[in-house]
Amino acid sequence: REHLSALSAEALLADRAESPVAANDLFELEAAEEEPNPEELAASLEDWNSIGRLPLQAGTFDWLRKSNGPEDRAMRRRVACQTMKACHEGGYFVQGQEIVLKHVQAAVQGTCILRTRDVSSAVRGRCRWLLCGSLQKGSNNAETRWFQHAPGTAPQVAVECAQAGKRVALVNAASAYHLGGGFRSGGRHALEEALCTQTTLFQCLVAAKDKAQEQGLQPPARVSERHHELVEEEEGLDTAWQCHIPEDGVVLSPHVEVFRGGTFDGYPFLAAPAKLSAVVSVAMPNFNLGVRDAPLDHLSQADYEAMLTRKFSAVLEACRRAEAEVVVMPDVGCGVYRNDPLTVGRIFGSVLLSRFAEDFREVHLVGQHCFTC
Repeated sequence: REHLSALSAEALLADRAESPVAANDLFELEAAEEEPNPEELAASLEDWNSIGRLPLQAGTFDWLRKSNGPEDRAMRRRVACQTMKACHEGGYFVQGQEIVLKHVQAAVQGTCILRTRDVSSAVRGRCRWLLCGSLQKGSNNAETRWFQHAPGTAPQVAVECAQAGKRVALVNAASAYHLGGGFRSGGRHALEEALCTQTTLFQCLVAAKDKAQEQGLQPPARVSERHHELVEEEEGLDTAWQCHIPEDGVVLSPHVEVFRGGTFDGYPFLAAPAKLSAVVSVAMPNFNLGVRDAPLDHLSQADYEAMLTRKFSAVLEACRRAEAEVVVMPDVGCGVYRNDPLTVGRIFGSVLLSRFAEDFREVHLVGQHCFTC
């Protein structure tokens, strides 16, 4: 309750009178060579007031992922406050109609930390794989079906499967050291920031952080001293690393609701939320010295592959415990953390085939071709 109250206080910044955000504040766009189209701005204002959609910039929503000016960060913070307010109040309005979020408390209360040691060692039988190009192909229920999707579409794929009546677990590439990634601070949106904006996930991660502290969860001993020294130079960053996701485990958040559209659509509120069986948050190794909010990992290839095996065992065990029949797996860690997509895809497939081959009807791989192939 204390955490939700704190989140609500932040959300109130975005609740002025009847409009979530003052229009003049929201639509202070970055200076451009050409003046913004007045009709486009008017349409954006109407969209914000009626369905919560953020404004276009230069005709696209790419600024949510790429632009990092003060106005961009401010708008991303505002949409984060709007999402947290909806979660705290248990609903939101779309064009004057109230939409209820029914499972926020169940998601928060059911969130747990799952370690590799919790994974059953029983090796299940292998299954046949059928490579499909779309959801329409492949109708034999005896086969586990494998689907490939373009990068950045994991939430959309999960929603489409859930709307088709399937029990879906979506894997989230999470930051173990920075709750929600840049969600609250207005950082550029990758998968975790997008999921925290679109869903009820962030409240679950707050609960996971509490559980991690109760369990005395500590970061791994191996932390790059050089990176530690660099981070000490950054004002406001805590150098005593504190993590809420174990290196050999995941955070399992059941009953997460998706109630906003995706990044490429400006995060409009949905007229009907889609409930997922679970979101499974896994923290991948960081090989990018430029990342300031996570320690730098130095691993041999053998140690790296062993670590991925432990992580993906926990991921798939969490999906199984959530009784999911569909797993949506993006190329986790293959963006800013610079994990190798070929290795990530190979190890994930190996773990699934060796231990979980009969547990899921569909596995959707989302990402680069070298990951999905």
